[in-house]
Amino acid sequence: MTQDGSRHSARAPLNAEAQIEGIHGSTDLRITSISIGGVFIANLTVIPAGGPLEVIFNLPDSLGPIRARGIIAYVDTGIGCGMNFLELSEVDQNRIRNYVLGAAQPAGPPEPEAAPAPRTLRRRELRAAISLPCRFWVRSGTAPGRISRGVSSQTTDLSNHGLSLTTASSSVDGLEILSSDQQPNAIAVQLNLPEPPSIRLLGQARWWSRTGPDDQFCRIGLRIERIKSEDRARIFQLVSQQVQSLTADLPLPSSGSSLPLTAMGRPPREMPVQLEVELRILATGGGGLTRPVQAKTLNLSTSGACLYVPCLGIEGQSFLAHGPEQLPNSLMLKLLLPDGEEQALGAVGEAIWARRLEEGDLSLPFLLGVEFRHLRPESRERLHRFLLRQDA
Repeated sequence: MTQDGSRHSARAPLNAEAQIEGIHGSTDLRITSISIGGVFIANLTVIPAGGPLEVIFNLPDSLGPIRARGIIAYVDTGIGCGMNFLELSEVDQNRIRNYVLGAAQPAGPPEPEAAPAPRTLRRRELRAAISLPCRFWVRSGTAPGRISRGVSSQTTDLSNHGLSLTTASSSVDGLEILSSDQQPNAIAVQLNLPEPPSIRLLGQARWWSRTGPDDQFCRIGLRIERIKSEDRARIFQLVSQQVQSLTADLPLPSSGSSLPLTAMGRPPREMPVQLEVELRILATGGGGLTRPVQAKTLNLSTSGACLYVPCLGIEGQSFLAHGPEQLPNSLMLKLLLPDGEEQALGAVGEAIWARRLEEGDLSLPFLLGVEFRHLRPESRERLHRFLLRQDA
């Protein structure tokens, strides 16, 4: 990807296990597409923009693992991230080029095990992990003139088209930051750059996620809807300087012996599979169990699921309830596994992230990341067997 975010090289689907080194050691992930310039890595765990990182993976040519040094150029929370290659041997460049060009030729229907392309809108801009102080207000999309109090915050990454920031709650003064209304709430932000004056912009929340296992804070991803052109240029300049400082004089580590990729025989962390799901909310503060809504899985593991959902709440209860005065609600799931057993698989979970979709089946316009908090041992074993069969 170039600095303006446009792609100049062909891409091809790829279903390959991979390792990324540079994020607290080594992390096992899966690559779903590739080009000469980089790869898209599917994962539920948030990998921050920036780097440098080293990725190791195999192509179907059976010529051994490829090692490449790169940076995370953009993040689609809950779906994955795009890595731009910075250093790659000429031999590996040719291997990738041959694979991509070969995959672009018509060759009949796709293999059955090929994962469907993620239903998401890729970000096409330069993005960097930058921490800046800011303040935001939530403006109601359905009640003109209603606006929350200001909340102090900090950015975690930034681009000239969007930003993400931290907050202690999923709502302010009763206004949801990520709302499912047809007229979504707007987010007004005052952003303090290193050089004055500060920047004012108007955005809309596209995704929400918890920041870690302690769940003290959550992150909100905003798309910038309104900003002065000169302020957008200031942001782009700041981000460009940050990325250039990260990529300057990057040495490749000595190659040594190739690291073996993760052995097969277990399902990947998230398996792309579509299943019907019945979803209810059990409110933590009382109120009982809500009526069910129908959802579908995008991917699934023994620790959680990514769901297409029609809304972000049921009967006044929010999937995303979070904050000092708002304990997380429990989500009651029934998954219909096509494994020959009549009984649906039950699980209790909590929402850990959500995002608004802009394409595809808009009767299910949101993606919701759910982490299982309670799954009976026999249900976990049943799910594990099902995922192994899907990966065979």
